[in-house]
Amino acid sequence: MARSGRSSAGRFAVVLAVLLACAVVLTLAQPPSPAAATMLRRESASDLMRDATTVVDGTVTSMVSEPYAGGPRTAVRLRVGQALKGARVGSQHAADTVTVYILGGVLSDGSRLVVDGMPSFVPGERCRVYADARGGVIGGYQGKVPLDAMGTTRPEVAGGGAAASQRAPLGTQSAPVIASVSPYSASAGTGTSIDIAGSGFGDARGIVEFTCGVFGVNRMVATDVALWTDTHIRCAVPTGTVGAFALSAGSGPVVVTTADGAVASSLTDLRVPFGYSGLRFAGDNVTYRVNADGTDVAACTALIDAAADAWNQAGSAFRFSDGGPTGATFALDGQNVISWSDEVPDGVIAWTGCHTTPAGVITECDLQFNGTIKWGDGAVGSGTTDVQSIVEHEFGHWLCLLDIYGDGDVDVDRMMYGFDTPGQRRVLDTGDIAGIRWIYPGPSGSIEGIASDDSGPLPGVLVLADTMEPTETAEQGAFGMLGVPPGQYHVAF
Repeated sequence: MARSGRSSAGRFAVVLAVLLACAVVLTLAQPPSPAAATMLRRESASDLMRDATTVVDGTVTSMVSEPYAGGPRTAVRLRVGQALKGARVGSQHAADTVTVYILGGVLSDGSRLVVDGMPSFVPGERCRVYADARGGVIGGYQGKVPLDAMGTTRPEVAGGGAAASQRAPLGTQSAPVIASVSPYSASAGTGTSIDIAGSGFGDARGIVEFTCGVFGVNRMVATDVALWTDTHIRCAVPTGTVGAFALSAGSGPVVVTTADGAVASSLTDLRVPFGYSGLRFAGDNVTYRVNADGTDVAACTALIDAAADAWNQAGSAFRFSDGGPTGATFALDGQNVISWSDEVPDGVIAWTGCHTTPAGVITECDLQFNGTIKWGDGAVGSGTTDVQSIVEHEFGHWLCLLDIYGDGDVDVDRMMYGFDTPGQRRVLDTGDIAGIRWIYPGPSGSIEGIASDDSGPLPGVLVLADTMEPTETAEQGAFGMLGVPPGQYHVAF
């Protein structure tokens, strides 16, 4: 980031690097004591209609968890309003029902299997469902589309609240304006707050929404709003449910809707480096075993181990270990198993199931690949999907990092972006690394300093140090980065 030449900015970068040379020698602190999702193929409505065996518009009447080979699954019964594909096309008899299934559910002892990326259902809601010949909902969350009262599909807004078009008409107050959002980068699900400065927000509390970005339509409502005045809002960056599955707020504009229904959007995007579900393993060492039956065992195992090593080198206390081969599959058996199956629903590239206690402690994770896909290293011309990239993404879910679908997260090879593109090969980015370090911090110190140029201290400038999350200088140019793993860092603005 440092620039050469005689500009004041260039001199500042060089001075900053020299100023911090001693600060980069870290003082080590004692290490502190010591869930799940799915990689999907993007499916259009026509794709889902083509691939499904049964498509119905109906009303949810019940959901029941029942035993299944890989852990509990949920049977969802719908009263059919109209059958669009299947044996009963055109049926509109209220007595007709259909049952579809999603992997995941709650056991009698209160433990549960979490498979994020699968849709969830609420009794009484109306929705369109796409299912395969076994009754499994295809395409992950894409296989369930909410319907409004007129029977047409509608976008959803997570966390409650109505879509902007459904809110009250604009009142008499001045139009709201967002002047700034700070900090420019904040994680979701960690209690991290942002400050929104501007005017015209009104004294009555309205709604703050974050980009969710599933097809660029949905927004996620902030539920933790600590402050609301006419000129200043403070709220935590949320995680929530959109399309009825859990995910993180994503990178993109922040939207404020006043109590009168007036809307303002930030001119610059908020960056969300990662979202956290709140689940975790009891310890920080997890052993996985591989059942690569039906694949090139040596090649796939090597790619899985490379994925584990990428996370192991991210500077946290957490470690993945290869426990060797196994004949086990996706099942609650006390093992963390990676396997392949032809029964993974269409549109799902791979999925992870996390078994948890009622207290939210992970006891077991299993990862299963769609065996109908050609797997390999994803090299150009190979026609394969990259095992390593998919495992790194799914291991992110073992760590309980959530999928991110923000407008600012698309097409940047972010590891936790929830759609895969054929031939895509990903690497961990700064947000992924910040996430594992936040959940499982290792020995760490800090980088601290004062930013200045010829004119004196520089408040409000962005400071970067390799893979650490950027920070802004405070008054008098002071800044600090905490939780920094041991190492050498290039620091610049």
